[in-house]
Amino acid sequence: MKISKEGEKFLIDTKVYLITKGIKEEDVDAFLEDAELHLIEGEKKGKTVSDIFGDSPKEYAEELAKEMEKDKSGSIKSILGMIIGIGGYWLLTNILFGSPDNQFTLTNVQLIGYPIVLIITIIGMIVAFRMSSFKSKLVEFGMIYVIVMVPILLLVLLMFMNKWYGTPVLQLSTMQTYILAAIIFLLLLIGEVYALGWMGVFVLIVPLMIMFLFKDLEESNVFWGIAKVLLMYGSIYGLMKWSLKIEERKSMNKKFNKKRLLWIYQKLFPKKYYIGIFRGITFTFSCLFLFLAAGILFVDWNKLF
Repeated sequence: MKISKEGEKFLIDTKVYLITKGIKEEDVDAFLEDAELHLIEGEKKGKTVSDIFGDSPKEYAEELAKEMEKDKSGSIKSILGMIIGIGGYWLLTNILFGSPDNQFTLTNVQLIGYPIVLIITIIGMIVAFRMSSFKSKLVEFGMIYVIVMVPILLLVLLMFMNKWYGTPVLQLSTMQTYILAAIIFLLLLIGEVYALGWMGVFVLIVPLMIMFLFKDLEESNVFWGIAKVLLMYGSIYGLMKWSLKIEERKSMNKKFNKKRLLWIYQKLFPKKYYIGIFRGITFTFSCLFLFLAAGILFVDWNKLF
């Protein structure tokens, strides 16, 4: 039996909330397996998520987060992965779409400003996903967009500051720029596929395609530039949510298939039969062990050596 849309959303929101709290993903998945069983049993009896887990799913998740062990090393790895991913993506888009004559130039303002904005972006993403959990889809989408707009505005401010005060500290030739772009693209592609599977390809390529399509339009009208940014972040958000939903469904189908195979096995081999088989196997191995022990005790080792 499949769980309802409400139950599915509860499981996804709980997973996102607990992971953003730094809980071990293995512990989160173990809890979600139990929670899914409770949901299936409860929904069979006509109960809702509120009836099973209380009126406030967020408070329930908060209590869970307090009781569960936090994965500090895993959180550090995730944050480092986000720094490399987002930083590499910014660098790649700057090379492809922001470098005049396809020659990459790094200024002192960018060298200082990009890491600061990057840290704010990562904190904002974690806060956005945590705060938007257990909200309606409209509220969830709105909250994430509002919080994500902060680093976007900071990037715009950084762009103007770079024009006013930027001094080049590194400049590459066209060939060096292409080589750097290819290396960054391959590293990002490998990292995204490793982290998200085939969905990682879309997470990398879709925003790049949006930037390519809007490249000429945003030069004629600033509103096209705003639309481009909104579509980029919206596409990444949508793909990430889609990825979570697919993983949740895969997990559910895998558990369902295991239960179905167990049911078929139990029908083919009822308990009394496989107990008999187990006793027969045990008896056979016991005889072999006794035979081997007797051989070791009574063999004439002097004749063998």
